[in-house]
Amino acid sequence: MFSMDKVQVGLDLATSVTILAAAFTWWLNKRKERKAGVIDSARATIIENINQATNEMALSFNAFVNFAVSIERKIDRPARISEEYFLEKIRAGEIDYREINSLFTDNLKTMNAFYERASTLRYTIFPSLYSIGHQIDAIRLIKKEISDVLVSYNSSNSSYVYFAKEISDLLEKIAVTKKTSDNDVEIMKIVFSEYHQEISSIIKDSDYHIFLISYVEKEREYLLESMKSDERDKYTEDESDLLNDLAHRLVAAMINSPEDIIAIYLKRLSMQIQENRKQCKEFLVTLSAVSSKMQQRTETLSIEQAYKDLSSNDYLATEKEIR
Repeated sequence: MFSMDKVQVGLDLATSVTILAAAFTWWLNKRKERKAGVIDSARATIIENINQATNEMALSFNAFVNFAVSIERKIDRPARISEEYFLEKIRAGEIDYREINSLFTDNLKTMNAFYERASTLRYTIFPSLYSIGHQIDAIRLIKKEISDVLVSYNSSNSSYVYFAKEISDLLEKIAVTKKTSDNDVEIMKIVFSEYHQEISSIIKDSDYHIFLISYVEKEREYLLESMKSDERDKYTEDESDLLNDLAHRLVAAMINSPEDIIAIYLKRLSMQIQENRKQCKEFLVTLSAVSSKMQQRTETLSIEQAYKDLSSNDYLATEKEIR
């Protein structure tokens, strides 16, 4: 027998299921909206933090670059004219490598301030990236660029600043010794006898080998490049022979033509200044890439691709443009 009660019960159940399904769907949508709201808020925070940090660091970078370029010009302008012109300016004291090294030391203080500011940004940017999730590539890239700035800074100190000081001290001592005799052989003996420790400190420091490789034969350059330890008690026979020959050639050059080693140092220094500037600029480009990625809200654009595009000559020209 047909029962209206059964139909009514069926309709009530169907209605209840529909209501429950609608309520569940509404709850899911609200949850998604809340989650999307959190993500949007995090994105907005990241973009705001990065843009503010980029603006602040761009000002610091501009001051750093202006200082660096002024040092480069003291080297590059005369060096471009000719090698002999460059050497003559050094001989005449018109290019003072000690003054340039002092300026470079001050410039490194500006670079260190840039690095410290970059390191501090991690504590504002990383939490926001973490809240969004799946942003490990951006975090890794930022960490890498901060590390690259530090590596370049440390290399500038350990190689360039200290080398200039040690060479300057030894050149002054050799200049005093030269006043006691006109005989180069006699001067060489005195220098090795009295300043053996200073000479040894220079030739055994692997951070300095980039300046000294010009005094090594081509076929033995690989041997110098392989000597990476500065604190070694023993050397192989080939290494000892190389260091002995290097010491004699370096001292002979410092006695007869000290401007040569100074010119080598200054040209290398100009290249290092450019490298420092490039590393700082690459960090700024990284911040711009992260900001761009956050604004686009697309999974198809990777942070690496955004960085590559913005580094290209079409945009920020990391390799070619100073700023």
